[in-house]
Amino acid sequence: MYKPSNSTIGKKTLSPSSILQVILTKGGAKLPKNVPNFPQVHSLVLLKRKGVEEDEVGKVTTFELGISISVPTHIFLQIIASPSLISHGYMVASGIMLVPSRKPLTVQLFKFREGPDLELPYEGVYLVPHKSNPLLYKRGLQQTPSMIKTNEFTPEFNLPSSHTKFDQEEINTLS
Repeated sequence: MYKPSNSTIGKKTLSPSSILQVILTKGGAKLPKNVPNFPQVHSLVLLKRKGVEEDEVGKVTTFELGISISVPTHIFLQIIASPSLISHGYMVASGIMLVPSRKPLTVQLFKFREGPDLELPYEGVYLVPHKSNPLLYKRGLQQTPSMIKTNEFTPEFNLPSSHTKFDQEEINTLS
């Protein structure tokens, strides 16, 4: 999906087949690349630790990735730990992380087991894009991660009563 042809810091890189726009913000940063057998999943490279020299068991360490990502409002991005990262004794601190659009990307990892620190750069987390609910964006409502379930409206969302019913005409305009 991504083609790192002559990419430089600050240059926007957009693959013709992707809706994700990646901006390299630091030297040595790498563009996301496809994970074999999972065409929508991309691996990300941890570039450097932020504020510490080494990781401690039971503590959270912030890692810089040297990129920022811009996506349309109907897409949200999730970061999950790769199996190799977990085997090294690390996991994403929040279990699953949602990616802020257009901000320098950092990942917080929790070291849960004694072992050697990660040797950086390290390809250890995955970026997974998901479609969010277009009806809520049309109404100008902001979703929270607990609200994002499927690409269809589901009644278990905690919305004000004035926003719980959509007429058929409004639904047809989104199709």
